[in-house]
Amino acid sequence: GPAKTTHSSITHGNYPTQIGDNRLVATDAMNYPFTGELAEVFLYTGSISQAIHQRIESYLALKYSARLFSHDYFNTAGTTIYVNSGAYTNGVIGVMRDDNQGFIQKQSRQPDDSTRVFIGTLATTNAGNASTISGDRRSVVVGHDGGRMRSGFSTAAEIPSGQGIYSRIGREWKVTNTAFTGTFSMGFKFDSAPIVASDLRLLVDDDGSFTNATMYDSASGLTFAYAGGVVTVGGISTSLIPASSTRYITI
Repeated sequence: GPAKTTHSSITHGNYPTQIGDNRLVATDAMNYPFTGELAEVFLYTGSISQAIHQRIESYLALKYSARLFSHDYFNTAGTTIYVNSGAYTNGVIGVMRDDNQGFIQKQSRQPDDSTRVFIGTLATTNAGNASTISGDRRSVVVGHDGGRMRSGFSTAAEIPSGQGIYSRIGREWKVTNTAFTGTFSMGFKFDSAPIVASDLRLLVDDDGSFTNATMYDSASGLTFAYAGGVVTVGGISTSLIPASSTRYITI
């Protein structure tokens, strides 16, 4: 929503902190505060601009894998870390370090768990992931086009020729690297089985048309694994997706 550019001062007193109700209003018959669950509460010392509001929303969207509709994703420097328009606006997630927000996200997954992105070894929680991101304001943010997580006629012809590829899944992802220099992994839940990990390849393209995509396999430093219905591609480096660039991928 739009940024709130005005604010009201809070008078200090001995009243308990409450959210969603002002117990000082005599006409409030119920006088009940909010009793649900809140992940975070923000307190501002003054009004905030629209630009700052958008950076806060970007932080919340990436931290909680929430859909962001109204603008691009930004870090605290105001740098665009993901263009949220066109076909690739679904399930936007990412790994990111932004010290001004105290934000170190080492793993993330889409709400339906169809895609995961992480550094190091995937853990039960983000806090449990022992890996680190070297350097402030570095991120890898991904989103998909809503395609099917299996092969189909719509994408059968959109594959590079002469590289031994005979099919690919329908879904495509846009990956934006902002100053990230390490390696990361991605996990994908396919809608088909059985899967033979050694048969898989990662296709990377610079414009989203995979007829001229580059194929990467284990000889390129990648690892492919299949377990529990999830395909994991590890070792994705800047040789595939350079720092401060955007690429498109599929399997």
